[in-house]
Amino acid sequence: MHILYKKILQIALLLAFVCLWGCGDSDESGEENDDAGQGTDSGNTEEDGGMDAGDVDDAGDSQDDAGPEYDPCWSVMDASLSEEISLYGVWGSGLEDVYAAGGIRENVDGGLRAAIMHFDGTSWSRMDIPDVPGFIHFIQGNSSGRVCTLSSGSYLMIFNGTEWDVVSTGLPGSDSRSDYMDFYYINAEDIYFSYLTSPTIALYHYNGEEFEEVINSNSLWGIWANASDDVYVGGGFDYMNTGILHYDGIDWSLIQIPDAGCAMDVWGTSSSNIYVTESGNSLSKWSIFNFDGLSWNIAFENISSNSRPRITGSSPDDVYVHGYITEGNGAEVEVKQTRIYHFDGNEWSEMNIPETWIFMNIWAASEGEAFAVGYDSEDEKARIFRYSCGR
Repeated sequence: MHILYKKILQIALLLAFVCLWGCGDSDESGEENDDAGQGTDSGNTEEDGGMDAGDVDDAGDSQDDAGPEYDPCWSVMDASLSEEISLYGVWGSGLEDVYAAGGIRENVDGGLRAAIMHFDGTSWSRMDIPDVPGFIHFIQGNSSGRVCTLSSGSYLMIFNGTEWDVVSTGLPGSDSRSDYMDFYYINAEDIYFSYLTSPTIALYHYNGEEFEEVINSNSLWGIWANASDDVYVGGGFDYMNTGILHYDGIDWSLIQIPDAGCAMDVWGTSSSNIYVTESGNSLSKWSIFNFDGLSWNIAFENISSNSRPRITGSSPDDVYVHGYITEGNGAEVEVKQTRIYHFDGNEWSEMNIPETWIFMNIWAASEGEAFAVGYDSEDEKARIFRYSCGR
């Protein structure tokens, strides 16, 4: 496996173990939400002018006749990717404006540098960006067309459509691993990220001028925001206080999830439709909880994954969850397969893709359209995948 992908997955597995073996207290989490927390129901090239995006490898072509039937809507895009590039994040404002971000080692002696591929609806090309150390772990934008990235080297890059503005977080960084757990970009004056301070995790906020540590706990994971005054952070603050922290623009309070383990990732479409992946007491079977603004319900159970499943979507009728099946532990961990589940508004189902396709991140463009980045374990080279099955 590509060494950088391997390190990312090892860190994710280690942190999940930390969460399961004991979640620490958070002073802020003790402020319980008066209404929301009372629910009783349990239940995110290289050369310019890449080849036409229509030249894809159909997932069905790689399987034997007697093998499993892969979803034909998933395919590998022809992006002319360098062998030295790794991709971790993907986001877009539309089907003709998609960004795939990661890092590249351009010579054997140089360190890893940030790299971004851009898709204009026809082809992929490598963007001209500032020389930022480390790899881009997260990339996200908003409806105004602005884009923001967070790198393992501890730099934010904010794109206004013409140029990039680089801001250092001031935290220790690395070109070979990321200590950033999650990231959410609302606008250039409102950015959140969680950072591993060891042995705790700190939630930081950037207001456009300075960074402030908001919360520090043994377990702070996924971040999602509906607005500047409607922010959610998942975690397990102790065994009696598992759920999501909510910020209403003034204070943080806990929306508790009854009978749940650590809340590991958060995504939603509104304050009355929020999804959380939670670990329960197992690292191999996960559940998805849904919050309707008043109470929690189990949306889907028994997700097969040995790592923290990530959740994203484009609408209430288009939700994706993906995780990994692994073997071994510590330095010997090996990813065997990506597991993807999809909700179409009526039911959850597992998507079948070739076992060698490993997804690091998914961006849902619209119902029936999605992009994913990762690699193929057969040759350990980066790939950009596309789901195109319009209804």
